[in-house]
Amino acid sequence: MNLLVLADLHYGYSIRTHHILDKFFKSLPTDYDYCIVAGDIISHSTPQIVPAMELMSKYLKNVRFVLGNHDYWEINQESRWPTVVKFRDMLVRRIRFANNKKAKDKKILQLKDYPIVTDTHIVLGYNSWYESASPISRDKEYMPKIYDKDDQEDVMKRMTIKAETALGATIQYAKMHKGKKKVLVTHMPPYIEDTYFASMCGQVSHYEKIKSNFDMLICGHNHSYRNDGFVVNPGSDYDNPKYIIVEI
Repeated sequence: MNLLVLADLHYGYSIRTHHILDKFFKSLPTDYDYCIVAGDIISHSTPQIVPAMELMSKYLKNVRFVLGNHDYWEINQESRWPTVVKFRDMLVRRIRFANNKKAKDKKILQLKDYPIVTDTHIVLGYNSWYESASPISRDKEYMPKIYDKDDQEDVMKRMTIKAETALGATIQYAKMHKGKKKVLVTHMPPYIEDTYFASMCGQVSHYEKIKSNFDMLICGHNHSYRNDGFVVNPGSDYDNPKYIIVEI
């Protein structure tokens, strides 16, 4: 299986981004089976999820995506973290609208809900760090502003439990497909690198669990290239999109 891997496209980041991504998509190879987008499709500065998906549907085929922090943040520009119910409902409506409008041939679908399952491979999406009310991150600036500082430690504990439960369920589903190559896609990398984005990582304790149960991990978020035979991260950086073709 050949995968075209993208991440951190950040549509809407600047007035040049549409032109940059249009040119970038035109230059991409076409001999792949699926296109995997590992989160941050848009930039939270403007609500751009629909036009971003419209542009992707123009050039890409068989797209499966997971959501990143910017995709969630775009609902509420001021606090970044609206109430969970309002946030999820609005995001789901926007994604469904984008899918229904420009992806009726099922070219662009959320990987969590539409995993790739073949006779030889399974590709699963895992959004859990951002599906709860707070990202599991070492960067305290990313704690939701709706919580007081006194509540943050408790919030982190509860969100960590949720993330671990979701990962456990994903692993159990993967184990049902014995003998297949297994790929996990998430936005936040469960490892730390010595870069500007070093603090922007997921639960590092999850790395060994993922490595023990999957043949490949696709992620983004820290804008740092990595392709070491297990972790695949294109290393896109705002208006500098990049891609990786991998075969598994």
